[in-house]
Amino acid sequence: MSVLVIDLKAPGVTVRPIRLLTDEHHFNEVILDEVEVGDEMLLGECGSGWQLITSELSLERSGPERFLSTFPLFAALVGALGPQTTERGHVAVGRLAAHLWALRQLTLSVASTIDGGRDPVAEGGPREGSRHPLRT
Repeated sequence: MSVLVIDLKAPGVTVRPIRLLTDEHHFNEVILDEVEVGDEMLLGECGSGWQLITSELSLERSGPERFLSTFPLFAALVGALGPQTTERGHVAVGRLAAHLWALRQLTLSVASTIDGGRDPVAEGGPREGSRHPLRT
């Protein structure tokens, strides 16, 4: 498996929106029908696509957009509950704030690891000679 960059306006490329139940459109179906792609459009090495994509997926939820896109929901919740909310409301806001803070810390940690020239995927794995905490 390899990863290629494809011009979505190239002949043979069809892009169809995938609509949510709300009729919103955030994703597309992309159909390739005899599309020619030059060697210069290969990302990484030929055959290294699986490693490239799985590395990307492992970082998918650690980007700043993850907590930044969730923050408006947090603000809406706080606004909807208002200043005179119940104890249950306070607990819900506190729990969500803690989750957002942890997600922000994860994002900063991954960014710092990358900035230091280290692989954040490898940083999350077990250390050589260490035992898995759930194995005895």
